[in-house]
Amino acid sequence: MQYKYVFLLVASAVLSACSSTQDTQVFESTPELEHKLNKVRLVAAFKIEGDKAYIEPYALDINKIHHTWQSTNYFTFDARTLYPAFDTSRQKCRVNTPECDALITAAEQSPFLNVNNFSNDYGDTFRERVAKGKEPGLTGSQIVIYGMGAPVMAVGAAAGVALASPLIALHGAFSLATEGTVIPDKTIEFDHDSFVALTAKAVQNEYGSIENYINQMAESSALQKNLQNDLENIEETVDVKLSPVRTLARKMRVGVHSFAPECSYRIPIKGNISDAKTDIMNEYNSCLTKSAEKYIAEVQTLVDEQKAQFVAQQQKEYDSIYNIDSAQAFINKYEYKDVAQLVGLAQNKLNTIVDIERKRITADLETFRSTLKIGDMTFCGRVINKREGGM
Repeated sequence: MQYKYVFLLVASAVLSACSSTQDTQVFESTPELEHKLNKVRLVAAFKIEGDKAYIEPYALDINKIHHTWQSTNYFTFDARTLYPAFDTSRQKCRVNTPECDALITAAEQSPFLNVNNFSNDYGDTFRERVAKGKEPGLTGSQIVIYGMGAPVMAVGAAAGVALASPLIALHGAFSLATEGTVIPDKTIEFDHDSFVALTAKAVQNEYGSIENYINQMAESSALQKNLQNDLENIEETVDVKLSPVRTLARKMRVGVHSFAPECSYRIPIKGNISDAKTDIMNEYNSCLTKSAEKYIAEVQTLVDEQKAQFVAQQQKEYDSIYNIDSAQAFINKYEYKDVAQLVGLAQNKLNTIVDIERKRITADLETFRSTLKIGDMTFCGRVINKREGGM
């Protein structure tokens, strides 16, 4: 889906109506900024501390974001739209149920969750707004930031902070059933308008302007894209180092876990990032190399343990060789996996046993022949002649 990114950030009508002393800043977009914003592929985060929201210094890996909409002071957002980077879909629940009680409790502690008897526009997610033909987030013809001069206060019962900002009407709004009123369902909604307004405020405070923010995000996104091939090359190099130990593990039939290093890198979204690529590559390479060395050591330990057990078993079977059949069976079994290097010795032992057996048979035959007399019956017939020194 293509979006028209020509930037309009508008706080809700409730927000603008809450204070007559708000400052308003308007930034005209340009085709260059539109182009840059379309290339942003980052997830950022802000943390609410006291009466302000602070943008975290690094972009996040979207695959490792575990927090939910029930967070109270830490939130992730799509750097391109300023909308939440986590699921904020409406939830309905039946009153007087454990599930509903839990959601209502979460809403009481959240700066962005509301409990209502019906759905409100502010509860529409980014995708829902796009589906309705709206242009949410950084879209439109201008960026309009409301309330830049007014303080933004963290809210929520858990934080115990007074609602002293223009966002007061957007937070903690409950439409609970009054006594005697039967309302079977409740709708728990995430206040996207309030979220975007607070995010925009934090962005403005951190970067000074939306233009600066977009330029920074575009530069950080370009860094992330450019890093992909270099990091993949590092991964391939490490993978080559792992090949011998993997082959050994397969040969020894050692069950080992796959190589899954906990290595990651962080894309800076603040300050000068011109030197960040080299630093990220060095740190990533160092982490992967150390993880590979640890993995190789772990696999080698398992292989050594398996080898010791294998050698002990092979030695035991070698020591148990007592005739031609047992010797030949040992040789056949370990011919292609002679870990203990005993097949050669087993062959020597087999040759010795065969030689001894041959001599025994020869001696027995000579003894037998020496006892025969003319006229005796043998398996070859009757003895009709006897030569001196043998038959």
